Amino acid sequence: MDFFGLGTGEIFMVVIIALLVFGPDKVPEIARTIGKVVRSLKKAASGFTETITKELDEAKKTTSDVSISLTQELLAAKKSLTGLSTGFSEGVDAIKQSTTDVTAAVTDGVNAAKTASSDVGKSVAEGIDAAKKATSDVAKAVTEGADTADKTPEVPVLKPAEAVNPPAPPITVDEE
Repeated sequence: MDFFGLGTGEIFMVVIIALLVFGPDKVPEIARTIGKVVRSLKKAASGFTETITKELDEAKKTTSDVSISLTQELLAAKKSLTGLSTGFSEGVDAIKQSTTDVTAAVTDGVNAAKTASSDVGKSVAEGIDAAKKATSDVAKAVTEGADTADKTPEVPVLKPAEAVNPPAPPITVDEE
């Protein structure tokens, strides 16, 4: 048996020394007092343990409540962030699509401008070629005209009024 870190032999020695110091009359009284003190210490220790246990249980309950509350708030925040993320992703996708559409439209416009520019260039080149040919033809005609200037037939000369306003036909009215 171990009592306050003392073995059986040590306890027996303490009792013998107490008998010698206090005498046989006072030892039972001292033993009762020591018993009462030990009992009150056990009660105090038990009350202290009970109080600590209650406080720990309340702390566990409060911690559990806070943990549940935080978990719910984190889930709500996660749901909100998921919604924001989805909205953000949809916005980014819309911007990408718009960028693709704008790029395609600009590319089509540039290609159309290139085609139109090419067509205009061809038309200008054809116009220049036609002008060169016409100039060449005029030069040729002028050259030939100089050679045949003496052979040109006479062209009748019209009076200015006849050339601009030929005489009108007579107006007839039908009578019925």
